Amino acid sequence: MKRPRAPHPLGALVLAAALPAALLVGCGDRGPAGPPAEAAPAYETFEIVERALTELALRLDEAEAEAPGEPADLADRTLGLVSVAAGRDVRLAEVALEEVRELGPPAAPHLAEVLADEGWGDASRGAAARLLAALDAPEAAEPLLATVEGDAPAWLKASCAWQLGETTQDWVLPRLLLRLKYETDPQTVVWIARTLAVFDCYAGLDGLASLAASDDEALRAEAGGVLAELLERSGTPDVAALRTAWWRGEAGAPPAGAEPGLRRQLETWRCIAALREWQLRGVDDARFVLARLGPWTAERLGLALTDEDGYVRIHAGQCLERMGPRGRVAAPALVAALDDPHQAAQAAAALGSVAARAAEHEPALAARALAALAPRTGAEHPMDVRLAAARALGFVGDDGARPALVALVASDEPVELRAAAAEGLVRLGPTPADAPAVRLLAELLTSPAVDPAVPERALAAWLAEEPDHDARAAALAAWTEAGAATEGQDFPAVELLRERRAARAALVLERLDELLR
Repeated sequence: MKRPRAPHPLGALVLAAALPAALLVGCGDRGPAGPPAEAAPAYETFEIVERALTELALRLDEAEAEAPGEPADLADRTLGLVSVAAGRDVRLAEVALEEVRELGPPAAPHLAEVLADEGWGDASRGAAARLLAALDAPEAAEPLLATVEGDAPAWLKASCAWQLGETTQDWVLPRLLLRLKYETDPQTVVWIARTLAVFDCYAGLDGLASLAASDDEALRAEAGGVLAELLERSGTPDVAALRTAWWRGEAGAPPAGAEPGLRRQLETWRCIAALREWQLRGVDDARFVLARLGPWTAERLGLALTDEDGYVRIHAGQCLERMGPRGRVAAPALVAALDDPHQAAQAAAALGSVAARAAEHEPALAARALAALAPRTGAEHPMDVRLAAARALGFVGDDGARPALVALVASDEPVELRAAAAEGLVRLGPTPADAPAVRLLAELLTSPAVDPAVPERALAAWLAEEPDHDARAAALAAWTEAGAATEGQDFPAVELLRERRAARAALVLERLDELLR
């Protein structure tokens, strides 16, 4: 019997608050077993993306009053202010900023013309950027953003990226993130990173830290200054601490209950809608942006796991997997998505990622992930789901996963599944009793049975996990030395790869006992 299709409770976007609780209904004790039930109903899907886009567009139209009429002399007055702001008199330049605010958004198109016209000269174009930022309106932010995205001179792109950070127009965040992916001018990257941080996104941190170590003294000073500002803004002592806080979703988190403005919400949903595009470039760009946004976006990605478009569901899960713990608000939605055959394996991988190391910081989340993932390693589930669940259990870090993983390693199951269970055990931190798992991974470095890059990464991460463990520190040094011939090569020769992995396998097997002490 087909399950009746119920209306989705998206409505006026109140689903965002209702869904996490709704997903947990029925996940607790079920009481005595009843009579045999019919086949489980299909995973129910809805028009999530389309409804969200429609709702937000309507709300935005209602929220934004009709623009006032433009005075006949507005163009002349605006251009006069550009000339004043471009002058050497700082006091008059400040007066120009105040006066342009009085003119309001209708002045933006005239300033945009100056910004885009090389004939105005550098001083006037820079002044137009400052005046647009002073307007602090969507009509003014758009030309600034378009300049950053375009082929303007590097100095002007950098200036516009900086000026956007002086506004409250947080809706530019998704497009700025995408620009970060493709930008080649290092100075522009510095100011994109700074503006992203102003809008509670630290996705530009690593690029900024790299530029702060540049050989170019001026660039190093500029990037270092912005980096110091970000550390002060976030209240973290150093880059490593800020990186960890961002990964965990602690840095840049908005106040409880706070929501972005309607424009930013709409831009985010447009990114989610792009996950259904046919062209891979559009999908890849959307995944890049969404995976680098914060918890509010993770919650919306959780909603998208029930979208009627299967590609949206799969790609939303991929975004959450790349988010890591920053996406943990979507954990209940991922647990529910395990019941969708179309995305169960991806949901398992994403659940392990968003609950990574939760056993250390959020025991309740770790317990929920363990309860959902451990049963999925059983023989009644498809192999791709079992593989994903076994690997995911290692990321969660809950020792309650050990019995299931140990049993799989010792079983006569396919080697891919035994290897996945061994990876999980190594990520949990192998004990002397887990020697069979470590041995299996080492042996697979020289075996055609699985992709050797996977066990190689797992073993490398384990050796680096405890720098104070003398035996592992020494083994890590030898491990690194064994890969010296392929260091920095994207596509090393096959023979060099074989030699590297054979040396690393021998290293682990020879030192196995001391490594597990």
